[in-house]
Amino acid sequence: MEHNEILQYLKRELNVLEPRAGLLENIQKRCDVLDATQSKSFKTSATTRSKNPWKLFVSRVAVIACAVLILTLGVYFTKGLISSPPVSLAAPANLQINGNVLTWDAEPKATFYIVDIDGMTTQTVRTRYTIPSELEQIERIRIKAGGENIESEWAYESDYNIVRYKVSVITGIGGSANSTVGYYAGNATVTLSVTPDFVYGFEGWYDQSISKISEDLTYTFEMPKSSLAFEARFVSVKDLAVAVNAVQNNTRDDSSGIKLSSNSNSEDFPGVYFLWDATKKDSGYLKVASYVFEKYSSFVITTKEANTYWDYTIKIHDGQKMTDDGYYVFFITNAQNNKSINMVFIPEYIAKIAFIPKK
Repeated sequence: MEHNEILQYLKRELNVLEPRAGLLENIQKRCDVLDATQSKSFKTSATTRSKNPWKLFVSRVAVIACAVLILTLGVYFTKGLISSPPVSLAAPANLQINGNVLTWDAEPKATFYIVDIDGMTTQTVRTRYTIPSELEQIERIRIKAGGENIESEWAYESDYNIVRYKVSVITGIGGSANSTVGYYAGNATVTLSVTPDFVYGFEGWYDQSISKISEDLTYTFEMPKSSLAFEARFVSVKDLAVAVNAVQNNTRDDSSGIKLSSNSNSEDFPGVYFLWDATKKDSGYLKVASYVFEKYSSFVITTKEANTYWDYTIKIHDGQKMTDDGYYVFFITNAQNNKSINMVFIPEYIAKIAFIPKK
């Protein structure tokens, strides 16, 4: 096959490969020039060509080199070995929030995500992000997926109705709230609740202007399009406690019975709780649910101080007030000076006195 036939063949093969536009245009032009030159030289006689074998050799080498360059680069670019088409990434979907934790579905081709909250951007490889608690009000949240030299479009929180306004609750001494910080969308229904500690009652909910808005343990409201702050206040119910006198139990020689652990409920005698004083533990408070006295008019608890046992008869005293959450409180002072109460229990052998309604 002559030189011009080789070049024409190789150029046809290159067209079949369809290399990217512009990348090999210069190579095509160079080979066209070489093709024209060789075609002209081919018109000379065979005798003339044979008289100059070195020129013929150089010409063949040039044609073969051009052919190899065309085929090699054509395949190289066509297969995308130098630069492959960019991988498209979908924007993160299914944006959700639980408390102040933002989550979204994973994009399979993504290697990282960018979270933008009011211009504050954070890059993460996870599909969750905790919103900083110091952000009082959030105007915009958006997220996009990223990979090598490519990023997706932004996914906006407004498309998913994500929470945007902060609710904070401050609790003083005496109890705890179900939530101290949360983020909610405008017009969302928000429910806050509190649990008073053992010898505390709930005074009420106060708003940002320090106005009392509710005395209920549970407070439900519709979220405005602004941040809110509440304070939950508690009061000590120790002032409602009635002191109970002790009687020494000289026949007691063990501590068998229903044990009353500190601030815990006994399954064998529900509704009865005991709490030692926080410091010396020499005395304590007994908290009894009102429904206990609906079944029994009284019952006995026994304390152990060193190796001495003391009995206390628990019953409602005249004029005794009940706490807001439905309990009666009794003050159990140590009967033996300088000896701490180290155990509280309800004796097994002391029968509870059933309540008999008056006729």
